[in-house]
Amino acid sequence: MANTTIPTIQDSLTSVASTMIDYTIRLDTLETAGYATEDWVESQEYALATDLDALMLDVDSNLAAIDDNATEIAANASDIAGIEGDLDIAYDLMAYLQVDTSTDSVTFTGANVYVQSASVIG
Repeated sequence: MANTTIPTIQDSLTSVASTMIDYTIRLDTLETAGYATEDWVESQEYALATDLDALMLDVDSNLAAIDDNATEIAANASDIAGIEGDLDIAYDLMAYLQVDTSTDSVTFTGANVYVQSASVIG
């Protein structure tokens, strides 16, 4: 009885070798055509998931800082409004006030000046 298994295996190996040669030729053609290769993609240094996670932590931290700053800005705006109100009063007073630093004198003009004691009279 003749052994038919060996020729079948040899035929299969020849077919596989031929297919590998075809695939190698096709791969070489694709790589030289300018398509992205695995080596090229890896050389682009794209962000890894760990990099993105770290960036997200930075974003969260920055958002918290922005919220804190917004609160402080609102408080400062309120303080500035109070100072501006006080400044308006000072500007009104300056219309009646003259200061001479050479004689160390303060002159009120066009205003009634009242001096009131802080003590209670009773």
